[in-house]
Amino acid sequence: YPVSVYNVREDYVNFDDSKVYGFEFDLQTNFSYLPAPLNGVVLSFNATRLWSETYLPLYFKVTKWDPAKRRNVVDFEKSYWEYLKTSLPDQVKWISNVSLGYDYKGFSSRISMAYQARYLRDLSSAGEGENVKFENQYVNNFLRFDASLSQKIGKHFMLMANLANFTGESERQYQYLPKYPRSENRYGTTIDLGIQYKF
Repeated sequence: YPVSVYNVREDYVNFDDSKVYGFEFDLQTNFSYLPAPLNGVVLSFNATRLWSETYLPLYFKVTKWDPAKRRNVVDFEKSYWEYLKTSLPDQVKWISNVSLGYDYKGFSSRISMAYQARYLRDLSSAGEGENVKFENQYVNNFLRFDASLSQKIGKHFMLMANLANFTGESERQYQYLPKYPRSENRYGTTIDLGIQYKF
């Protein structure tokens, strides 16, 4: 049989010597101590900041000319490994939520905002050379808005309306830079109407 050459690659699932740390701030309050009509205002705010670091193994392959095979082959004695410091895949740096509402007797309303910063989705599966960053894939940042309304009618009934993603924000993935898109999921705006009855 002729001589066969195999290229063996490794894909890391869990990285060695990885770190994740951060802090979260959460605030929930109402302004019932203020004079009317400001006493019906409610506010909630949440922000999370995370940092992560890990080391991506990169294989720098050195080749040499093999006269017997009449082509370049890997010189395993001169090839070497280096470790590139990077963030953990699927680790978001910033997440924040803000909700502002108003309650008055049986009426309640909320408008909310959700923000998520971009994050590294997939590292290059090649794991070779210094140009590995050009193969990295990211999920782009997004800013989403939702709203909800409810009104009690008597002791048992409540009318409800929910408006989700009313700005039509989409989820986008790209490779290396945002100008190189890979995929986009568009969910559009949804409206839910309902009647609730409590016994």
